[in-house]
Amino acid sequence: MISIKRSKIGQARIIETFFAILIVSSSFIVSSYMIIPTNIPLVVGKGDLEKIGFNIFDSLAAGRVFEEIDFTQAGWEKRLEIVFEKILPSEIYFNLTVYKAYDSSEITSHYLPTHVNLEMINSIPITNVENINEAFKKSPEIASITYVYTYYDWKTNKSMILVFILTLARPGEKK
Repeated sequence: MISIKRSKIGQARIIETFFAILIVSSSFIVSSYMIIPTNIPLVVGKGDLEKIGFNIFDSLAAGRVFEEIDFTQAGWEKRLEIVFEKILPSEIYFNLTVYKAYDSSEITSHYLPTHVNLEMINSIPITNVENINEAFKKSPEIASITYVYTYYDWKTNKSMILVFILTLARPGEKK
């Protein structure tokens, strides 16, 4: 009688151990799916860089920063470079090219413009990288923003149309 009782207790212990192993292993499996890994790569799309660029241009235009810069005076490129370095996060590369837009009537004395001409007005690069081609070639994410800014100077009775082409990139290696 004692041996039958012991064998039933032994069988119960085996079944109990089996269920304990099942519960512990299932809890490990479920928790591994619920835990967020800490080393996942941060994927930020080109759209984020475009948003950053347009937000910068909108804030500079709202603050009338472009009207305060004399684009005919030497050294204006460095002033604009400093503005972009202060506004942009340090981990983003930028290259800015500024064009003055004018219609053909300014050249040919026709009243109706036949087309618009763009003249690059920055004589030195406006950028925060030493080697522009290498930095942008290696970058995994690049965005280009074109922004047209028009203003009229009431004092001189002249208007100016500026076209800004801003290229933004995140540092890193292409995969």
